[in-house]
Amino acid sequence: MNKDPVMSQEPTRPFALRALMLIAVAALTAFWVAAPAGCFLYKDDPLYCPGMPNNTCVDTKPCKGDGDCDAPKGVCDVGESGVCVECTASAAAACVGNEPVCGAEKACRGCSGHGECGSGACLPDGACGEDSNVAYVGPTGSGTSCTRSAPCKTVDAALKTNRPYVKFVGTTDEAVVVENGRVVTFLAEPGAKLTRSSGGAIVTVRDSGTSLKVYDLSISDAPNNGSGYGVLVPTGSGAPSVSLVRVTLQNNPGGGISVSGGTLRVEQSTVSGNAGGGISVSGGTFDITNSFIVTNGNADQATGSEYGGLSLSAGAGAHRLERNTVAYNHAKAGTLLSAGVACSVTNLVAGGNIVTSNNEGLSFPDQTKGACTFGNSYVARGTEANTLMFKSITTNPPDFHLTAGSPASVMNAGGTCTGVDIDGDARPQPADGACDLGADEYKAN
Repeated sequence: MNKDPVMSQEPTRPFALRALMLIAVAALTAFWVAAPAGCFLYKDDPLYCPGMPNNTCVDTKPCKGDGDCDAPKGVCDVGESGVCVECTASAAAACVGNEPVCGAEKACRGCSGHGECGSGACLPDGACGEDSNVAYVGPTGSGTSCTRSAPCKTVDAALKTNRPYVKFVGTTDEAVVVENGRVVTFLAEPGAKLTRSSGGAIVTVRDSGTSLKVYDLSISDAPNNGSGYGVLVPTGSGAPSVSLVRVTLQNNPGGGISVSGGTLRVEQSTVSGNAGGGISVSGGTFDITNSFIVTNGNADQATGSEYGGLSLSAGAGAHRLERNTVAYNHAKAGTLLSAGVACSVTNLVAGGNIVTSNNEGLSFPDQTKGACTFGNSYVARGTEANTLMFKSITTNPPDFHLTAGSPASVMNAGGTCTGVDIDGDARPQPADGACDLGADEYKAN
């Protein structure tokens, strides 16, 4: 028997209506989960994260335990956001390798200071050192194990462990020699100093293949004689590598640094008060940036120094001298070098420096000598007066940071640049738009 065509369609209407409703609900759900820009998720949505853009959990997912999370966000932030993160305060051990610290945003990062490592040794790559790769040196140490709990008293003992890092605490009085292809990095607690009370140079580096990197250490107060250098690469020592970062070289009568070959890197460091002169490079290559090279040399005519700030007569290869403050250095009158910068190298990249108020005898002659050019550097004879308004040139030690009163000849006069200054402040400062000249990028407050 034929069915009524109208009656035969009625039973399908509820099914069709339900299907349309399901499609509409699915579309709305997809809309809120996908949440295009300008649309906000609501509290009952599984991806709701208040405070995040559009209240949406970005690159996260809800969780009830660590088992719900996958690396690199393998920790469930239970009781807080309820999403997977890299770490929490109670699960800081999830941070390992070169990112051992759990940061404020519950993300792992590299260490930024020794106090962030249980070992007391933050390595330059952001990892935390340990007894297996760090030899510890301190004035109260003894023995030869050089562990953190039983440090050595001498650097010689630390070097004999053949560990790649040596960590300094306090003052160490010792002549240090790094040679025979040894590769080692010196680390230091704030205020740590390496000195030498008798003899010659504090640190001597020699032999091709040898590499010494130094971070945050003061190498100061060498013996009061012509061989009392802070760091020395003697003539005929091959081509070692020396890198000094955030290092202080002060009051070394022979000179702050004297290098006859190899490679020299000086960055974010202070070289001051060295009677024999600041930095002398007579071979190899150099890279000197973001450093104060100030108040070095001696202007006495009988006992004075041949140069003041820098004497650069290095060999073939690329050289760099950028964003340094070379000021108030001294040399004896009539020197063939310079109280400021004596430079006779080729293939030099130089710019952004301040070279001023360096005196020979009683006069302030040309601040540079030699064939080198210095780009957009501020090079001016100056006087004893503090015309650039450095923070303080009369205190001990002096302070050559720029101030709000420093003139436009050095403030925002350095054009475009990137990176950081001697203090680690960004170049340029956000409100400035252009970089300052010299080692310091002025930062208000």
